[in-house]
Amino acid sequence: MERGLINEEAVTRRVIRILKENGWIIVSFDLPQMGTGIVLHKSGTAQKNKGSIIPDVFAYKNGAVLLCEAKSFFSEEDLNKLMEIKQGYYDASISRRLRKLKWEKTLIGIAYPKYKVIGNEDYKDLDYVFLIGNNNHEIIYRDNKKTI
Repeated sequence: MERGLINEEAVTRRVIRILKENGWIIVSFDLPQMGTGIVLHKSGTAQKNKGSIIPDVFAYKNGAVLLCEAKSFFSEEDLNKLMEIKQGYYDASISRRLRKLKWEKTLIGIAYPKYKVIGNEDYKDLDYVFLIGNNNHEIIYRDNKKTI
C-alpha cells in the first residue's frame, strides 16, 4: 500500500526524473529543508525577499519553462503562487535566470502522491498534475497535446 510512503522529497525527485527522461533541462530544484532552489522575485518588489518564491522544480524545454510545486498534501497557498507565475508576475526574474535561453511559454504544475484525492477544481488552471506512486506515475495534462 502506498499511503504514507511518499513524502515531498520523494515526489520532487520523481518529477525531476520524469522530466529528465522526457528531455527537460532542470534549471533548479528545491528539496525540503535543503535550500537548493532558485529564488524568483516578483516584479516591482522593493524588499529583498518580499514576494519571492522558490519553485520546487524549475525546468526548461524547447522554449517552455515549467515551474512545479511538489507536495504531500494540497496547498492553496502553493496553488496561488503558481497562478501568480502564470499571470506573469515573475517573468523578469525567470528571464534573468534563463540568461540566453529562448523562452516563449510558461507552464505550471503540481505534483502529489498518487493516492491523494484531488478534484478537477483543485487543478483546473494548471498545465500539468503529476500523480506519483511508488513504482509508477500518472500525468494529467491540461493541454490537448498530451506531451510533457
